[in-house]
Amino acid sequence: MYIAFLDEYLWAFLLLPIGIGLAFPGVLLPFFPYAGPMLIFVMILSLLPCPLLESLRHGLEKENLAAVAANYGLFTALCLAAAWFFPPELFIGFVVVGAAPASVSANAMVDLYHGNVGRTFSMTTVSYALSPLVMPGLILLLGSANSVIDVTALFHAVALYILIPFVVVMALRHTPVPEAISPYRRALSLVLLLLLIGAQVAQNADYFYDHAATALALVAAFLVISLILFFVGLHLGRNRKDRISFAEDVHMKNGTIALTVLTTVFNPVAGVVAVAQLIAMQAMFGFAAKYFSRKGALEVR
Repeated sequence: MYIAFLDEYLWAFLLLPIGIGLAFPGVLLPFFPYAGPMLIFVMILSLLPCPLLESLRHGLEKENLAAVAANYGLFTALCLAAAWFFPPELFIGFVVVGAAPASVSANAMVDLYHGNVGRTFSMTTVSYALSPLVMPGLILLLGSANSVIDVTALFHAVALYILIPFVVVMALRHTPVPEAISPYRRALSLVLLLLLIGAQVAQNADYFYDHAATALALVAAFLVISLILFFVGLHLGRNRKDRISFAEDVHMKNGTIALTVLTTVFNPVAGVVAVAQLIAMQAMFGFAAKYFSRKGALEVR
């Protein structure tokens, strides 16, 4: 049976890996090389109860497209505005984070919040389908004219995080597996998310100690950006489950892809921007858990 107290104290569990990753990076750093497989497992766990084919058919609904547009366009515009307040060497970090697709973790988080996972998966799929063109296009347009990105590698990453979970879930759909793991699915998903988040924070813990003021300012900037997008997404939904889905999907970015692109293609120092966005996103999970639990907070007026 699903552990009920995880729902009530979800915000605390989601903030825990940030503290551990910064205070004791050596504890979670060994999990960093396994970020990709863990992300795939989280996707599979969150999609098992979801009617995939039906959710894909709804991917081009106007509300979903509006959410994708906000995640790409509005997020990037706010990143560019914030970049003016930071050192020039971090500018490309804001561009890459803004150009990154929506986070596949949104599926797991919406599942934990009891939102519409099918709608979130539809929005994430559209975002990833556009990312091989939109992400390098925005980077080349807004970043350095000499900066390039391996579009093939990005496409492979998109296929890895979307196609593999989809195929596995479809293969398991009519087997005893979904029912067998159903009592443990949410708890297991949360444990994997904690390891994944903590490992990514631990990977860049040194910068936060050496440049504490800049790092804190980056996190604060992304908290403001995330709050704006959270409430934009919240007002796109017409019912409780949809409002949860839109609020989460609009403000979430795939920090793993952004961080990888920054550290391998651009200035590795700018990778701290992606880490700051990741930390702010986890803090937003805590805020969202408290907000969604408020009576009347999700009523459509």
